[in-house]
Order: sequence, then structure tokens, then C-alpha cells
Amino acid sequence: MASFSPAEDAADKPIYFVGVQWESKEDFSRRFFGEISFYLYGQPSARDWRAVAIFAAKTPEGEG
Repeated sequence: MASFSPAEDAADKPIYFVGVQWESKEDFSRRFFGEISFYLYGQPSARDWRAVAIFAAKTPEGEG
């Protein structure tokens, strides 16, 4: 997972958390939101945030 924070002088902009899922893992959602929660717990600011999960296609593009 990666997080993207805006500059300190842009406090009105949200933090983005991005997770990429290349293979099927049943605990992806639990781990993804767990890591976000852990990050936010350690941050003193109450900034808005967004989460983006990207899932790979099950078949190569053009097939199926």
C-alpha cells in the first residue's frame, strides 16, 4: 500500500491511500483498511482521506 499526502500548506486536500491487488487474497480488504487505520491512528491531524483499491483483470486484455 502507498499513501500520498499533499504538502503541509495544502491542509484542505485529502490523503490518498492506494492498494494494488495482483492476485486473489481473501484478506486484502482487512489488511488494506487495517493499514489505513494504523496510519491514521499515528497521525495527529484530522485530515480527510480517500482509499483506492486497484484490482488486476482475471484475463489478459483482449481475451474473454
